[in-house]
Amino acid sequence: MIGDAGGDKAARVEAMFDRIARRYDLLNDVMTGGSHRRWKRAVLRATLAAGPATVLDVATGTGDLALAAARARPAARVVGLDFSAAMLDRARTRRFRERGMPPDRRLVFVRGDALRLPHPDGAFEAACSAFALRNVADLGLMFGELARVLAPGGRVALLDLVPIPDPPARTRLAQLHLQRVVPRLGGLLAGDPAAYTYLPSSVGSIPPLPAIERVLRDAGFEGVRHRLFGLGTVALIVGRRRA
Repeated sequence: MIGDAGGDKAARVEAMFDRIARRYDLLNDVMTGGSHRRWKRAVLRATLAAGPATVLDVATGTGDLALAAARARPAARVVGLDFSAAMLDRARTRRFRERGMPPDRRLVFVRGDALRLPHPDGAFEAACSAFALRNVADLGLMFGELARVLAPGGRVALLDLVPIPDPPARTRLAQLHLQRVVPRLGGLLAGDPAAYTYLPSSVGSIPPLPAIERVLRDAGFEGVRHRLFGLGTVALIVGRRRA
């Protein structure tokens, strides 16, 4: 998720995801009441809208988006990339257990850096990520790399938590859940409260939504727009690679 430019933070976050990989899917379901699955379906629809033949899922984690894309588009080549070896092990295990998966060459999981993608220019027709932006040391570098590996007109769909200035009361409740309940659930279910203390605090490292969209445009994307979920705490940002 984070690239080498993140220095010590990259190493700490990589180690954290390695530790929690075994319980990651369960914790996501518990912490969001299963809502993350609905949000990811929206990411998938945006990613596959133009029927791409090649798809990159950056910071794939345990493979939710990559597996769903491969199932929905069995003729497409899908690559799931992450920097956590333990997360990738979980993704590969799921790949062989789940039904409807295409042959190995059509769906692959690789270890790599979101800031230095190990793919040639224009290699993909669509790219996506879920909950990666807060773990990236430099959004401009990440978006620049996405623009580089996408063909002209290629779609990008990015899902993440976003900071909200002056939130309404119901959104403050959602934020309170993230700040108070999530670390306790992490401690109880994963035995790692530190990892789930990082989650709410990491939102503070994300720029406001208009700034994210501006960086995406500066990196070479057009038609940039967003949709909000989770009482306004989660955003799906989409765009197209400029010709």
